[in-house]
Amino acid sequence: MDASTVTGLSDSTDYYFTVVVSDEAGNKSIYDTASATTKSERNVTHRPQDEDDDESIFSVIVINDEEENCNTITDLIGDSLEIEGKVSGDFDGELTLNNDGTYVLEGGKSGTYEVVIEIVLPNGDRLAGNKAILIIHEDGSSEFIVELIDPFGVINNPITGEVLSDVELGLYWADTKSNEDNGRDVDTIVELPLLPEFDPNKNMNPQKSDENGSYGWMVFPDSDYYIIGEKDGYQVYDSRLDEREIVYSDDTYMRDGIIHVGSMIVKLDFALLQEGVEIEIHNHYIEGYEDGTLQFDRLLSESEVVTILDRLSLDKRKAADRSEYEGKWYLEYANNYAGWFDDFSADNFVTRGDFVNILFNVLGLEKKNDESQFSDVNNHENLDSIMTFESNDWINGYPDGTFKPDREISRNEAVIIINNVFNHHPVEFDVLNKWMELTGINPNYAEALFDHKAYVLPNGDEYWFEILE
Repeated sequence: MDASTVTGLSDSTDYYFTVVVSDEAGNKSIYDTASATTKSERNVTHRPQDEDDDESIFSVIVINDEEENCNTITDLIGDSLEIEGKVSGDFDGELTLNNDGTYVLEGGKSGTYEVVIEIVLPNGDRLAGNKAILIIHEDGSSEFIVELIDPFGVINNPITGEVLSDVELGLYWADTKSNEDNGRDVDTIVELPLLPEFDPNKNMNPQKSDENGSYGWMVFPDSDYYIIGEKDGYQVYDSRLDEREIVYSDDTYMRDGIIHVGSMIVKLDFALLQEGVEIEIHNHYIEGYEDGTLQFDRLLSESEVVTILDRLSLDKRKAADRSEYEGKWYLEYANNYAGWFDDFSADNFVTRGDFVNILFNVLGLEKKNDESQFSDVNNHENLDSIMTFESNDWINGYPDGTFKPDREISRNEAVIIINNVFNHHPVEFDVLNKWMELTGINPNYAEALFDHKAYVLPNGDEYWFEILE
């Protein structure tokens, strides 16, 4: 008897079974009373009672995590190829895996063993599969537990969220010592066996992503790879430039852009950026106060301005020979940038005109435009810098047509000008949106307050995907 299937059982319920089998002559064979607790992800198995027979056939127990693309090995490759399980440890029996979801166990002392499942090709080559657990109980019964696997990576546009079909994909031998030692022709495309039942692309290399953005390969174990993905209108993806570290198991991982396959199939999701989109890291340049408030309506002092200039990492230091700020919180910043003020005084508030002029000078900008649309700046000492900022749409005036250059600037106004100058315009997206929901603060302030990574469009729109610690 190979296996028995019992249907109609309830989940998470204890059952006890006595199996009686009659042959054509009416002779009966009685098997052990077996107990099993049903779970939604398991098949019930049993073992014959005959103690003289140390070979038993069991059904494989499959752990189903209910993800859409999870499959067994035979679901992926069909039943035409042999699969083999290598048992670790001091296992002294023999394990045979069958394509019908059963296994044969001959001997083996009680214990828990890790099993590496591989696909055996007709020429003797092997493909990586996955890992399983073999448990042999004291009474001789056993369990072979296998997690369903999902080898299908998905490619998407990280800004729109849409999956991307027809991405040209190639899997290559990585330039590593291990590959060289094993005779791999590094930086060339990997020649993989066709697997007619392995959708969506039959294991072809190269291949294209399908309508669901999916792709996948069954690859050789104990090897190093990288992936190239290309699509018109998008930047080329090269996994060697991917900074993520992804650990699939103790011997299968992606690190430093190299995909090392030990014994397990690898699923790698990645994003393709449209042409012109950049990944940037922006550092915060303003902070709150000791009482936990942000006070964006508060006027901006000269000590806060030198602090902002330093945090913007402009590398345009201009020191002032001052001793009165020794021991002050702003000492380091003043040492670097106080020289940009005609007469630095830490507690003085900065005017709108002076703030624009300081940025103009620190950034080394050239005068742009010969006249201003603001009615109150034509005779102002900072006219050139104000006109330059105005012509670049970096500053706004008041409804009455004035700029009010001698009015003291608020933290809020300074943040908006800085974001305009550097073309940093965060929009509501993912981590930024979640943070805004918690704080109620608009994206301009978030740009000033947090170190972050973002996808940045040519127009300066930012789509944050990580807030840095």
